[in-house]
Amino acid sequence: MTRPPAGTPYWDPAELPTQPQLHGVVTADVAVVGAGLAGLSCAYHLAERAPGLDIAVVDAEHPAAGASGRGTGLLGPRAGPAVDRAVRRFGPQTARSMHRASERAVRDVLALCARLDVPCGLRPGDQLVATRSSAGLVALARQARACRELGLDVPVLTPAGIRDRVGVPYRAALLHRPAATLDPAALTCALARACADKGVRFYGRSPLLALRPGDLVGPELVLPHGRLYAGQAVLAVNSAAQALDLPVGTVLPLEVYAVATEPLSTPAYEALGGRAGHSVVDAVPMAPYYRLLPDRGLVAGGGTVTVPAGVGAPRLQAGRERAWARLERWLRSLHPDLARVRVTHRWSGRIGMTGDDLPVVGPVPGFDDVWYIGGCCGHGLALSVAHGAHVAAALLGEPEPGEPLPWHRSRAPRLPARGPVRPLLRAYVDASGAHRAACVLTAGAARIRTPAPQPPASQPHRPSEPHEEVPPCDPTSVRTAACRRPCPWEPRMSPSTWRRAEVRCPSRSRSGSKAVPPPWTPYARGSPNAPTTSRRCATASHGTAGNSGEWTGSRWTGMCTRRGCPRTPTVRRPAAWCCPGR
Repeated sequence: MTRPPAGTPYWDPAELPTQPQLHGVVTADVAVVGAGLAGLSCAYHLAERAPGLDIAVVDAEHPAAGASGRGTGLLGPRAGPAVDRAVRRFGPQTARSMHRASERAVRDVLALCARLDVPCGLRPGDQLVATRSSAGLVALARQARACRELGLDVPVLTPAGIRDRVGVPYRAALLHRPAATLDPAALTCALARACADKGVRFYGRSPLLALRPGDLVGPELVLPHGRLYAGQAVLAVNSAAQALDLPVGTVLPLEVYAVATEPLSTPAYEALGGRAGHSVVDAVPMAPYYRLLPDRGLVAGGGTVTVPAGVGAPRLQAGRERAWARLERWLRSLHPDLARVRVTHRWSGRIGMTGDDLPVVGPVPGFDDVWYIGGCCGHGLALSVAHGAHVAAALLGEPEPGEPLPWHRSRAPRLPARGPVRPLLRAYVDASGAHRAACVLTAGAARIRTPAPQPPASQPHRPSEPHEEVPPCDPTSVRTAACRRPCPWEPRMSPSTWRRAEVRCPSRSRSGSKAVPPPWTPYARGSPNAPTTSRRCATASHGTAGNSGEWTGSRWTGMCTRRGCPRTPTVRRPAAWCCPGR
């Protein structure tokens, strides 16, 4: 069982429509499961286009209780993988369509806020995708080149252009617009009230237990205290698809973290771009980001991700505390006035991730008239509203013009999210978050302390020089910190076991290593770290090889211990992950 998120979001609870618990047998023309932005957008557009339709919205708790009410309120025009990766995977035409679809989604949310006329703290402004690390610079260069070739309006900002907007020493940025920041819980609750005004029925505290094909027409939804029979159903349940055994591929639930502060001083607020409403997202995925609030507070998120499934409550809470503490340290490095600012709110939320960074919006295989929406991969504020409108049009037989987008599909790639391989998946997710955050935190630390001098090329660090290691981190999160000894090198993340990661100074393996381009590329350690039991002769029956030999590339070459064997034993060296920033 997956435990719910923790902490109290910054957003105040808003007025909600009446939502009794569902009891007995209930029927509806369309049943929408999930009262988040995606489900409510679908119900709203259905009720608006077909006023006589009987629509029922069912939720395990209440509207805005899930990811839609626990986000950070960043509204920006990005969707799916980075634009350069989208070009390589889908071609230039599809990549251009994906980006422009995300821009339309942002404009649709802005229009929806104006139509609902609710005080949701909407502040239009630019969204800066910036970087302070070498890996981020390479990623931004690739994205800028792809945007230029596709004819997309994504300007490149130099350090001087960044300083005109925010007073944080970033090295480069891409300017995305239209963009805005808002209160996601207020928007979700306003959408729920608008649906109720159009005659939509709400049922709260009624989690979906099972989905079955109906005996007559449409699906049967099994709930704790009753059943709901509908002609059509929309399952806007995001990462809960795994618990319901829906055949939509793997939409992995990840827990992400956020903090909010008390009002900042006027100089700090203006220096960070608060007057213009800018938000800053790091170019390295999963790295920390921030936005400003209308009351002059600051919200920071990202930096750490956790796979909560299968983790005990004490370990999960310990991981949350470390993630929140890491976010607090990062935000205090943004401006000197933030050194003593008080953090007033800390919370976590769940997002749905897919193996290819694309959402899943389409019919559920094996079920007639059942659609699924989920897996927005952290871009759900704009995409959820667009997905709900798309499914509503499909249910009414009014498909949108043009070619379908890559996320209009019924399945995501399958990942090993269950069974004995789950620890390996958790280690991979933790390692990815560690690497991406390490580049940002190391670059940020270099701005607030004097860097150590680079060692001369003739006198590189030797593994024999005792650099102090950062203590091993908890399996549910990752520790990202620099070497405690004055050292110019960025940290290297190397998994010592499948479920424990630690950060070491790369000087321990400085000899023979070389810089690698992003994304992370595995490189091999030296022979002392290789287990002797893996040094086997190429002829399997000959057993292990002797200790004499040497490493060549990624293979061990030495003499076989069996007399008269003409073969040279080979074995792959154990791989570790190195930071590409060196």
